[in-house]
Amino acid sequence: MRRGSGDAPSLAARWAVRMAAKAGTIGTVGVYPPQVQHYPFGEAFMKNLTLKMGNCNHRRYVPDLVSLVAAGRLDPTPLITRWTGTEDALDADRAFDRRESGWTKVALGVAGDGSVAPGLGEAAGTGAATTAGTQNEPGNKS
Repeated sequence: MRRGSGDAPSLAARWAVRMAAKAGTIGTVGVYPPQVQHYPFGEAFMKNLTLKMGNCNHRRYVPDLVSLVAAGRLDPTPLITRWTGTEDALDADRAFDRRESGWTKVALGVAGDGSVAPGLGEAAGTGAATTAGTQNEPGNKS
């Protein structure tokens, strides 16, 4: 069965319900457009799942995340699937909005220290390495 670019939210919801343990909880955070109207409620109901959802509270989390990245304690690069220069920002945004393959998380590179050349994220993947060895070290209060 071929899926369209707008099917990702409902596909992710089906996967979440299938993988959740009975009487478990699914948390969905993000920005979902009003056009997303499908959720496997019947299957979730039969598993007695708790569903919690809402938009991400960016104002709450972004300052702390920026501080962690700036201090070198959090490496976001494993989450990035594409890096693009500012001159290609509009094209990158369109590709991301169309949910083209490979455009999951996009970062804009800017000139200067610490910038990353445009292209594919070198460490793109599941993101498991983003906090490896930094968040739970002894004496770390984060």
